[in-house]
Amino acid sequence: ECTSLVGSEMCIRDSAGTDVAAASAAANALGKIADQQAAKALKMALSKASDTLKADIADAYLRCAERLLGQGNP
Repeated sequence: ECTSLVGSEMCIRDSAGTDVAAASAAANALGKIADQQAAKALKMALSKASDTLKADIADAYLRCAERLLGQGNP
């Protein structure tokens, strides 16, 4: 299963045999981007993620939300 993070440009795969480290790195990058599009993508990815990736995606999502709030974005 593929969870698209930013349109068709980025895809996190979390099924057996895929690169979990790359998927985690993609989520982490979106957490650092911290814009509305990244937040939406992380929210969607979190709802579809395997147990292996949920913690990493949730951490990135929270980091993104904190940065957005710090910039005055609700």
